[in-house]
Amino acid sequence: GRAWKCAELRLKSFDDLHKLWWLCLKERNRLLSQQADAKRFQFMFPKQAHLNEIRKTMRRIKLVVWERKIAYFQAKEIYEKENLRTPLWEQGIKDPAVIDAAVLEKFPPLTSNLLTPKQKQDLRRELKGWKTPSRFASTLETRGRKRAGRKQAKKNTRWFVV
Repeated sequence: GRAWKCAELRLKSFDDLHKLWWLCLKERNRLLSQQADAKRFQFMFPKQAHLNEIRKTMRRIKLVVWERKIAYFQAKEIYEKENLRTPLWEQGIKDPAVIDAAVLEKFPPLTSNLLTPKQKQDLRRELKGWKTPSRFASTLETRGRKRAGRKQAKKNTRWFVV
């Protein structure tokens, strides 16, 4: 079929997302095994589009789970700030500026520190639909080209992990 859309995945429970992740993982591993066999025997691999759909779905599941994690931490921050405001109000401190200053002193903004720079970059790329190439595959192809250039072996030498 087609890849799941983020809007559809946002409606699913965590357990459903967990089950779907493992189904996609099994399917992806099965397809990658078939692809490796096809390369080994020099056959055409006809299911590349299906493999791409599985990868899209897995990326989108990760994105939805990450959005939920961010929302959880933001909600937790709001809850803790409100729990700090209430006792100050009950103690007779009515000035909102004083209460806000006390809250900021106790709880500096978490949302800016929630993501590491690498995670922010990955999230931006994921939202734009940017596809990250496999680092392992590119490393192997680079090694193959360097080796072919040094030894003057066959042209277009490629290394495959089977």
